[in-house]
Amino acid sequence: MLMSSTIDIANSFAITAPAVRVQSIDEGHINDTYMVDAIDNTHYVLQRINHGVFPDPQGLMHNFKLVTDYLHGKLQSTGYHPLTRRVLQLIATNEGEPYLSTSQGEYWRMCPFIANTHSAGHVASTQEVYQAGLGFGDFLAGLVDFPMEQLTEPIAKFHHGPSRLAQLSEAVIEDRADRLKQVQCEVEVIQKHTDLLQQPQHWIDAGRVPLRVTHNDTKCNNILLDNETGEAACVIDLDTVMPGLALYDLGDLVRTSACLAAEDETDLSKVEVDTDRLRAAVSGFVEGTRGVLKPFELQSLAIGPTYMPLIMATRFLTDYLLGDSYYKIDYPQHNLDRCRNQLAVMKCLQEAEAIVLERIHS
Repeated sequence: MLMSSTIDIANSFAITAPAVRVQSIDEGHINDTYMVDAIDNTHYVLQRINHGVFPDPQGLMHNFKLVTDYLHGKLQSTGYHPLTRRVLQLIATNEGEPYLSTSQGEYWRMCPFIANTHSAGHVASTQEVYQAGLGFGDFLAGLVDFPMEQLTEPIAKFHHGPSRLAQLSEAVIEDRADRLKQVQCEVEVIQKHTDLLQQPQHWIDAGRVPLRVTHNDTKCNNILLDNETGEAACVIDLDTVMPGLALYDLGDLVRTSACLAAEDETDLSKVEVDTDRLRAAVSGFVEGTRGVLKPFELQSLAIGPTYMPLIMATRFLTDYLLGDSYYKIDYPQHNLDRCRNQLAVMKCLQEAEAIVLERIHS
């Protein structure tokens, strides 16, 4: 199918009236996102999936539809209305397909725009962080009985510590960009934390923590909050939904909300933990899971806030050694600065572990 514009793309979906305006919006760093206005004053969000990052867009959309259909069914059984305010809803194409694939090899999807909501973004208030925790915890709890064997892995071994460590080791040996001499210290720090990177997999192998359907990208800008009540409304950005561990989702929420310095802040003295936001994130997430976590699984959450920045530091350093082939950079040292930043975040959160444990068991 040859498309001459994003309006043509938008009108390939079964919306209530013809699209008359499509505007690009700054929403995330992976997919291209557009706001669609139809002639009857209805509004939609249109996205082009980045299949450079997601090599299996069909599998990704398979997951998206399965999970959203399942959550819609659960909410419908409770009589909740309107459903589209709590769970994303795919709008089918005019041919009845859940997403559009074009002859140019592009993949597009559309959902209704959820009005009167906002995402808190990086600098969220303490209450917004708490609501984000509630929302992401509730998302995990809502999928506790979902048959996860039906899901694919959009990105293989996404938060898998042993795999990320192996990739770093291979990058060190290859030293493709001739940068190893600059990063010996960072490599050593990560290697000293090998036990932490391997711990979740050891627990999985021993049957101590179960795999769950997890979101795996639990930043505050991936949940919509109601403009009037401030309460969590809808979890968005479902591209990385797949089997994972609860500690991944808590850890990523804490990593991105409890430390207010930007992920590439080079003045590491500014990397510090906001203890109020840390308490809010942990309390909200645990409350949101509504008691579905098993006792040891609940205890395992405590390593999430240090594990996730270590995973990110390992990924940034690997990409730096490989010549910056994955993450977008603004300058040559960008990925190295991100790595150093995340190692500092990890250290700060290690020092705050007592707060995490106290909130988990409160």
